[in-house]
Amino acid sequence: MKHHKAVDILITKAEATQQCAYGTTKAHRSALARRVQARELKRVFPNMYAASEYWDSLQPDERIRHIARTLHNRHPDWVFAGGTAAAIHDFEHQWHLHAGTITLATTSRGPNASSAKVKRIFTSSSTPEYANGLPVTSKARTVVDCGLSTSDLHCPLSIRRCATASPSRTF
Repeated sequence: MKHHKAVDILITKAEATQQCAYGTTKAHRSALARRVQARELKRVFPNMYAASEYWDSLQPDERIRHIARTLHNRHPDWVFAGGTAAAIHDFEHQWHLHAGTITLATTSRGPNASSAKVKRIFTSSSTPEYANGLPVTSKARTVVDCGLSTSDLHCPLSIRRCATASPSRTF
């Protein structure tokens, strides 16, 4: 397959910064899509790509952080919440909290409703704190959101795991 040099650079830079590659032009998006068809890349989120071997080597929390870093570059005002914030805070949590989505905190119920890949949680205030360089809800809010997003069967376990105090995970 003929390689698009600009796409090679996008993929190399993305891996070096622990992000996903994304197309900024129609030519980039088309070249990335061709690489997906050739199974060189995986489409891991809308207009976000990673080398198949590289992506498969990542743990689920690392995958979420890659997607979140990429989204933050494209939408710097977004505040991550719920299971996404738990992964960014580096909390131990159940992977089913992600369910293939990214969760955001929002202060309005306007036209930016939740979609298949982006889930929004309404909050009266969304002043972020930063974890690993990304805007996230507070640790306490993250634990509550994780607990509220699970079934009663998993709720106590999720809260206990997220709230487990360690030197790097204190409230």
